[in-house]
Amino acid sequence: VNTLYKYGISQDWLLIVGYPSETELDFEETKKLLRRYAHLASSKKIKIGITPTFALLSNSPLVTDKNMSVKYGLDHNNQDPLSQKFWTSTRYLDNTYPVRSKRWKELIGLSEELGYQFTSGMPIDKWRNTIASLDQIYNDQKTTIFSIRPSK
Repeated sequence: VNTLYKYGISQDWLLIVGYPSETELDFEETKKLLRRYAHLASSKKIKIGITPTFALLSNSPLVTDKNMSVKYGLDHNNQDPLSQKFWTSTRYLDNTYPVRSKRWKELIGLSEELGYQFTSGMPIDKWRNTIASLDQIYNDQKTTIFSIRPSK
């Protein structure tokens, strides 16, 4: 990162919030990364893109490849449109939609606070509205959307 900056090479970083195996420690490491290079953000040589929370698409290898699906504890998710954003994992129990939504908002806020510019293809206001809409849908449906917990 520093060498690219030294030679005036611009960087676009793509950050994904809520990958199925993401843990709280992983998320903390992402925030540390942003803080570590915040001094370069003011030069606008580093721009970031943060997609809305990870979507589990029905044609993704995480769903279609049985080995991957089992590895990440995603094999119980079906092709219900709600499962794209509200998927659950039997291996990473704390990576729920509310956690992913909270992390996304926190990462956006931290990025803005540290002075990062967002990539031109990142419609941040549109995605804020998308997350707000998903939060509402989740809250309206939470009596029918359950976190998966293995039986003891």
